[in-house]
Amino acid sequence: MKGSLNLNAVLIMSDPEKDWKDVIPADGKSFNLGEVQKLVGGYVERVSLPGNRIMLIDEDGMMKRLPLNREASHLAGHTIAGPVLVMPSDMF
Repeated sequence: MKGSLNLNAVLIMSDPEKDWKDVIPADGKSFNLGEVQKLVGGYVERVSLPGNRIMLIDEDGMMKRLPLNREASHLAGHTIAGPVLVMPSDMF
């Protein structure tokens, strides 16, 4: 993994060569739907993770044939395609 999950939000791209990118919501506290849709590239689906964290994904990522996101798939325990946003659950 190219980064670590911390108290902030991180954007994990499908390309394993790209580092995880810390992302800050526009208001500095929580993300709105429009922000997340822009980051993941479509309609948002919420995936629960351990430790009171969530992963927000493009719900149509597989149907759009986006590239497999191995890092996100490992975290979620099932196949995830496209970029994802991981954050504490209270940030969305």
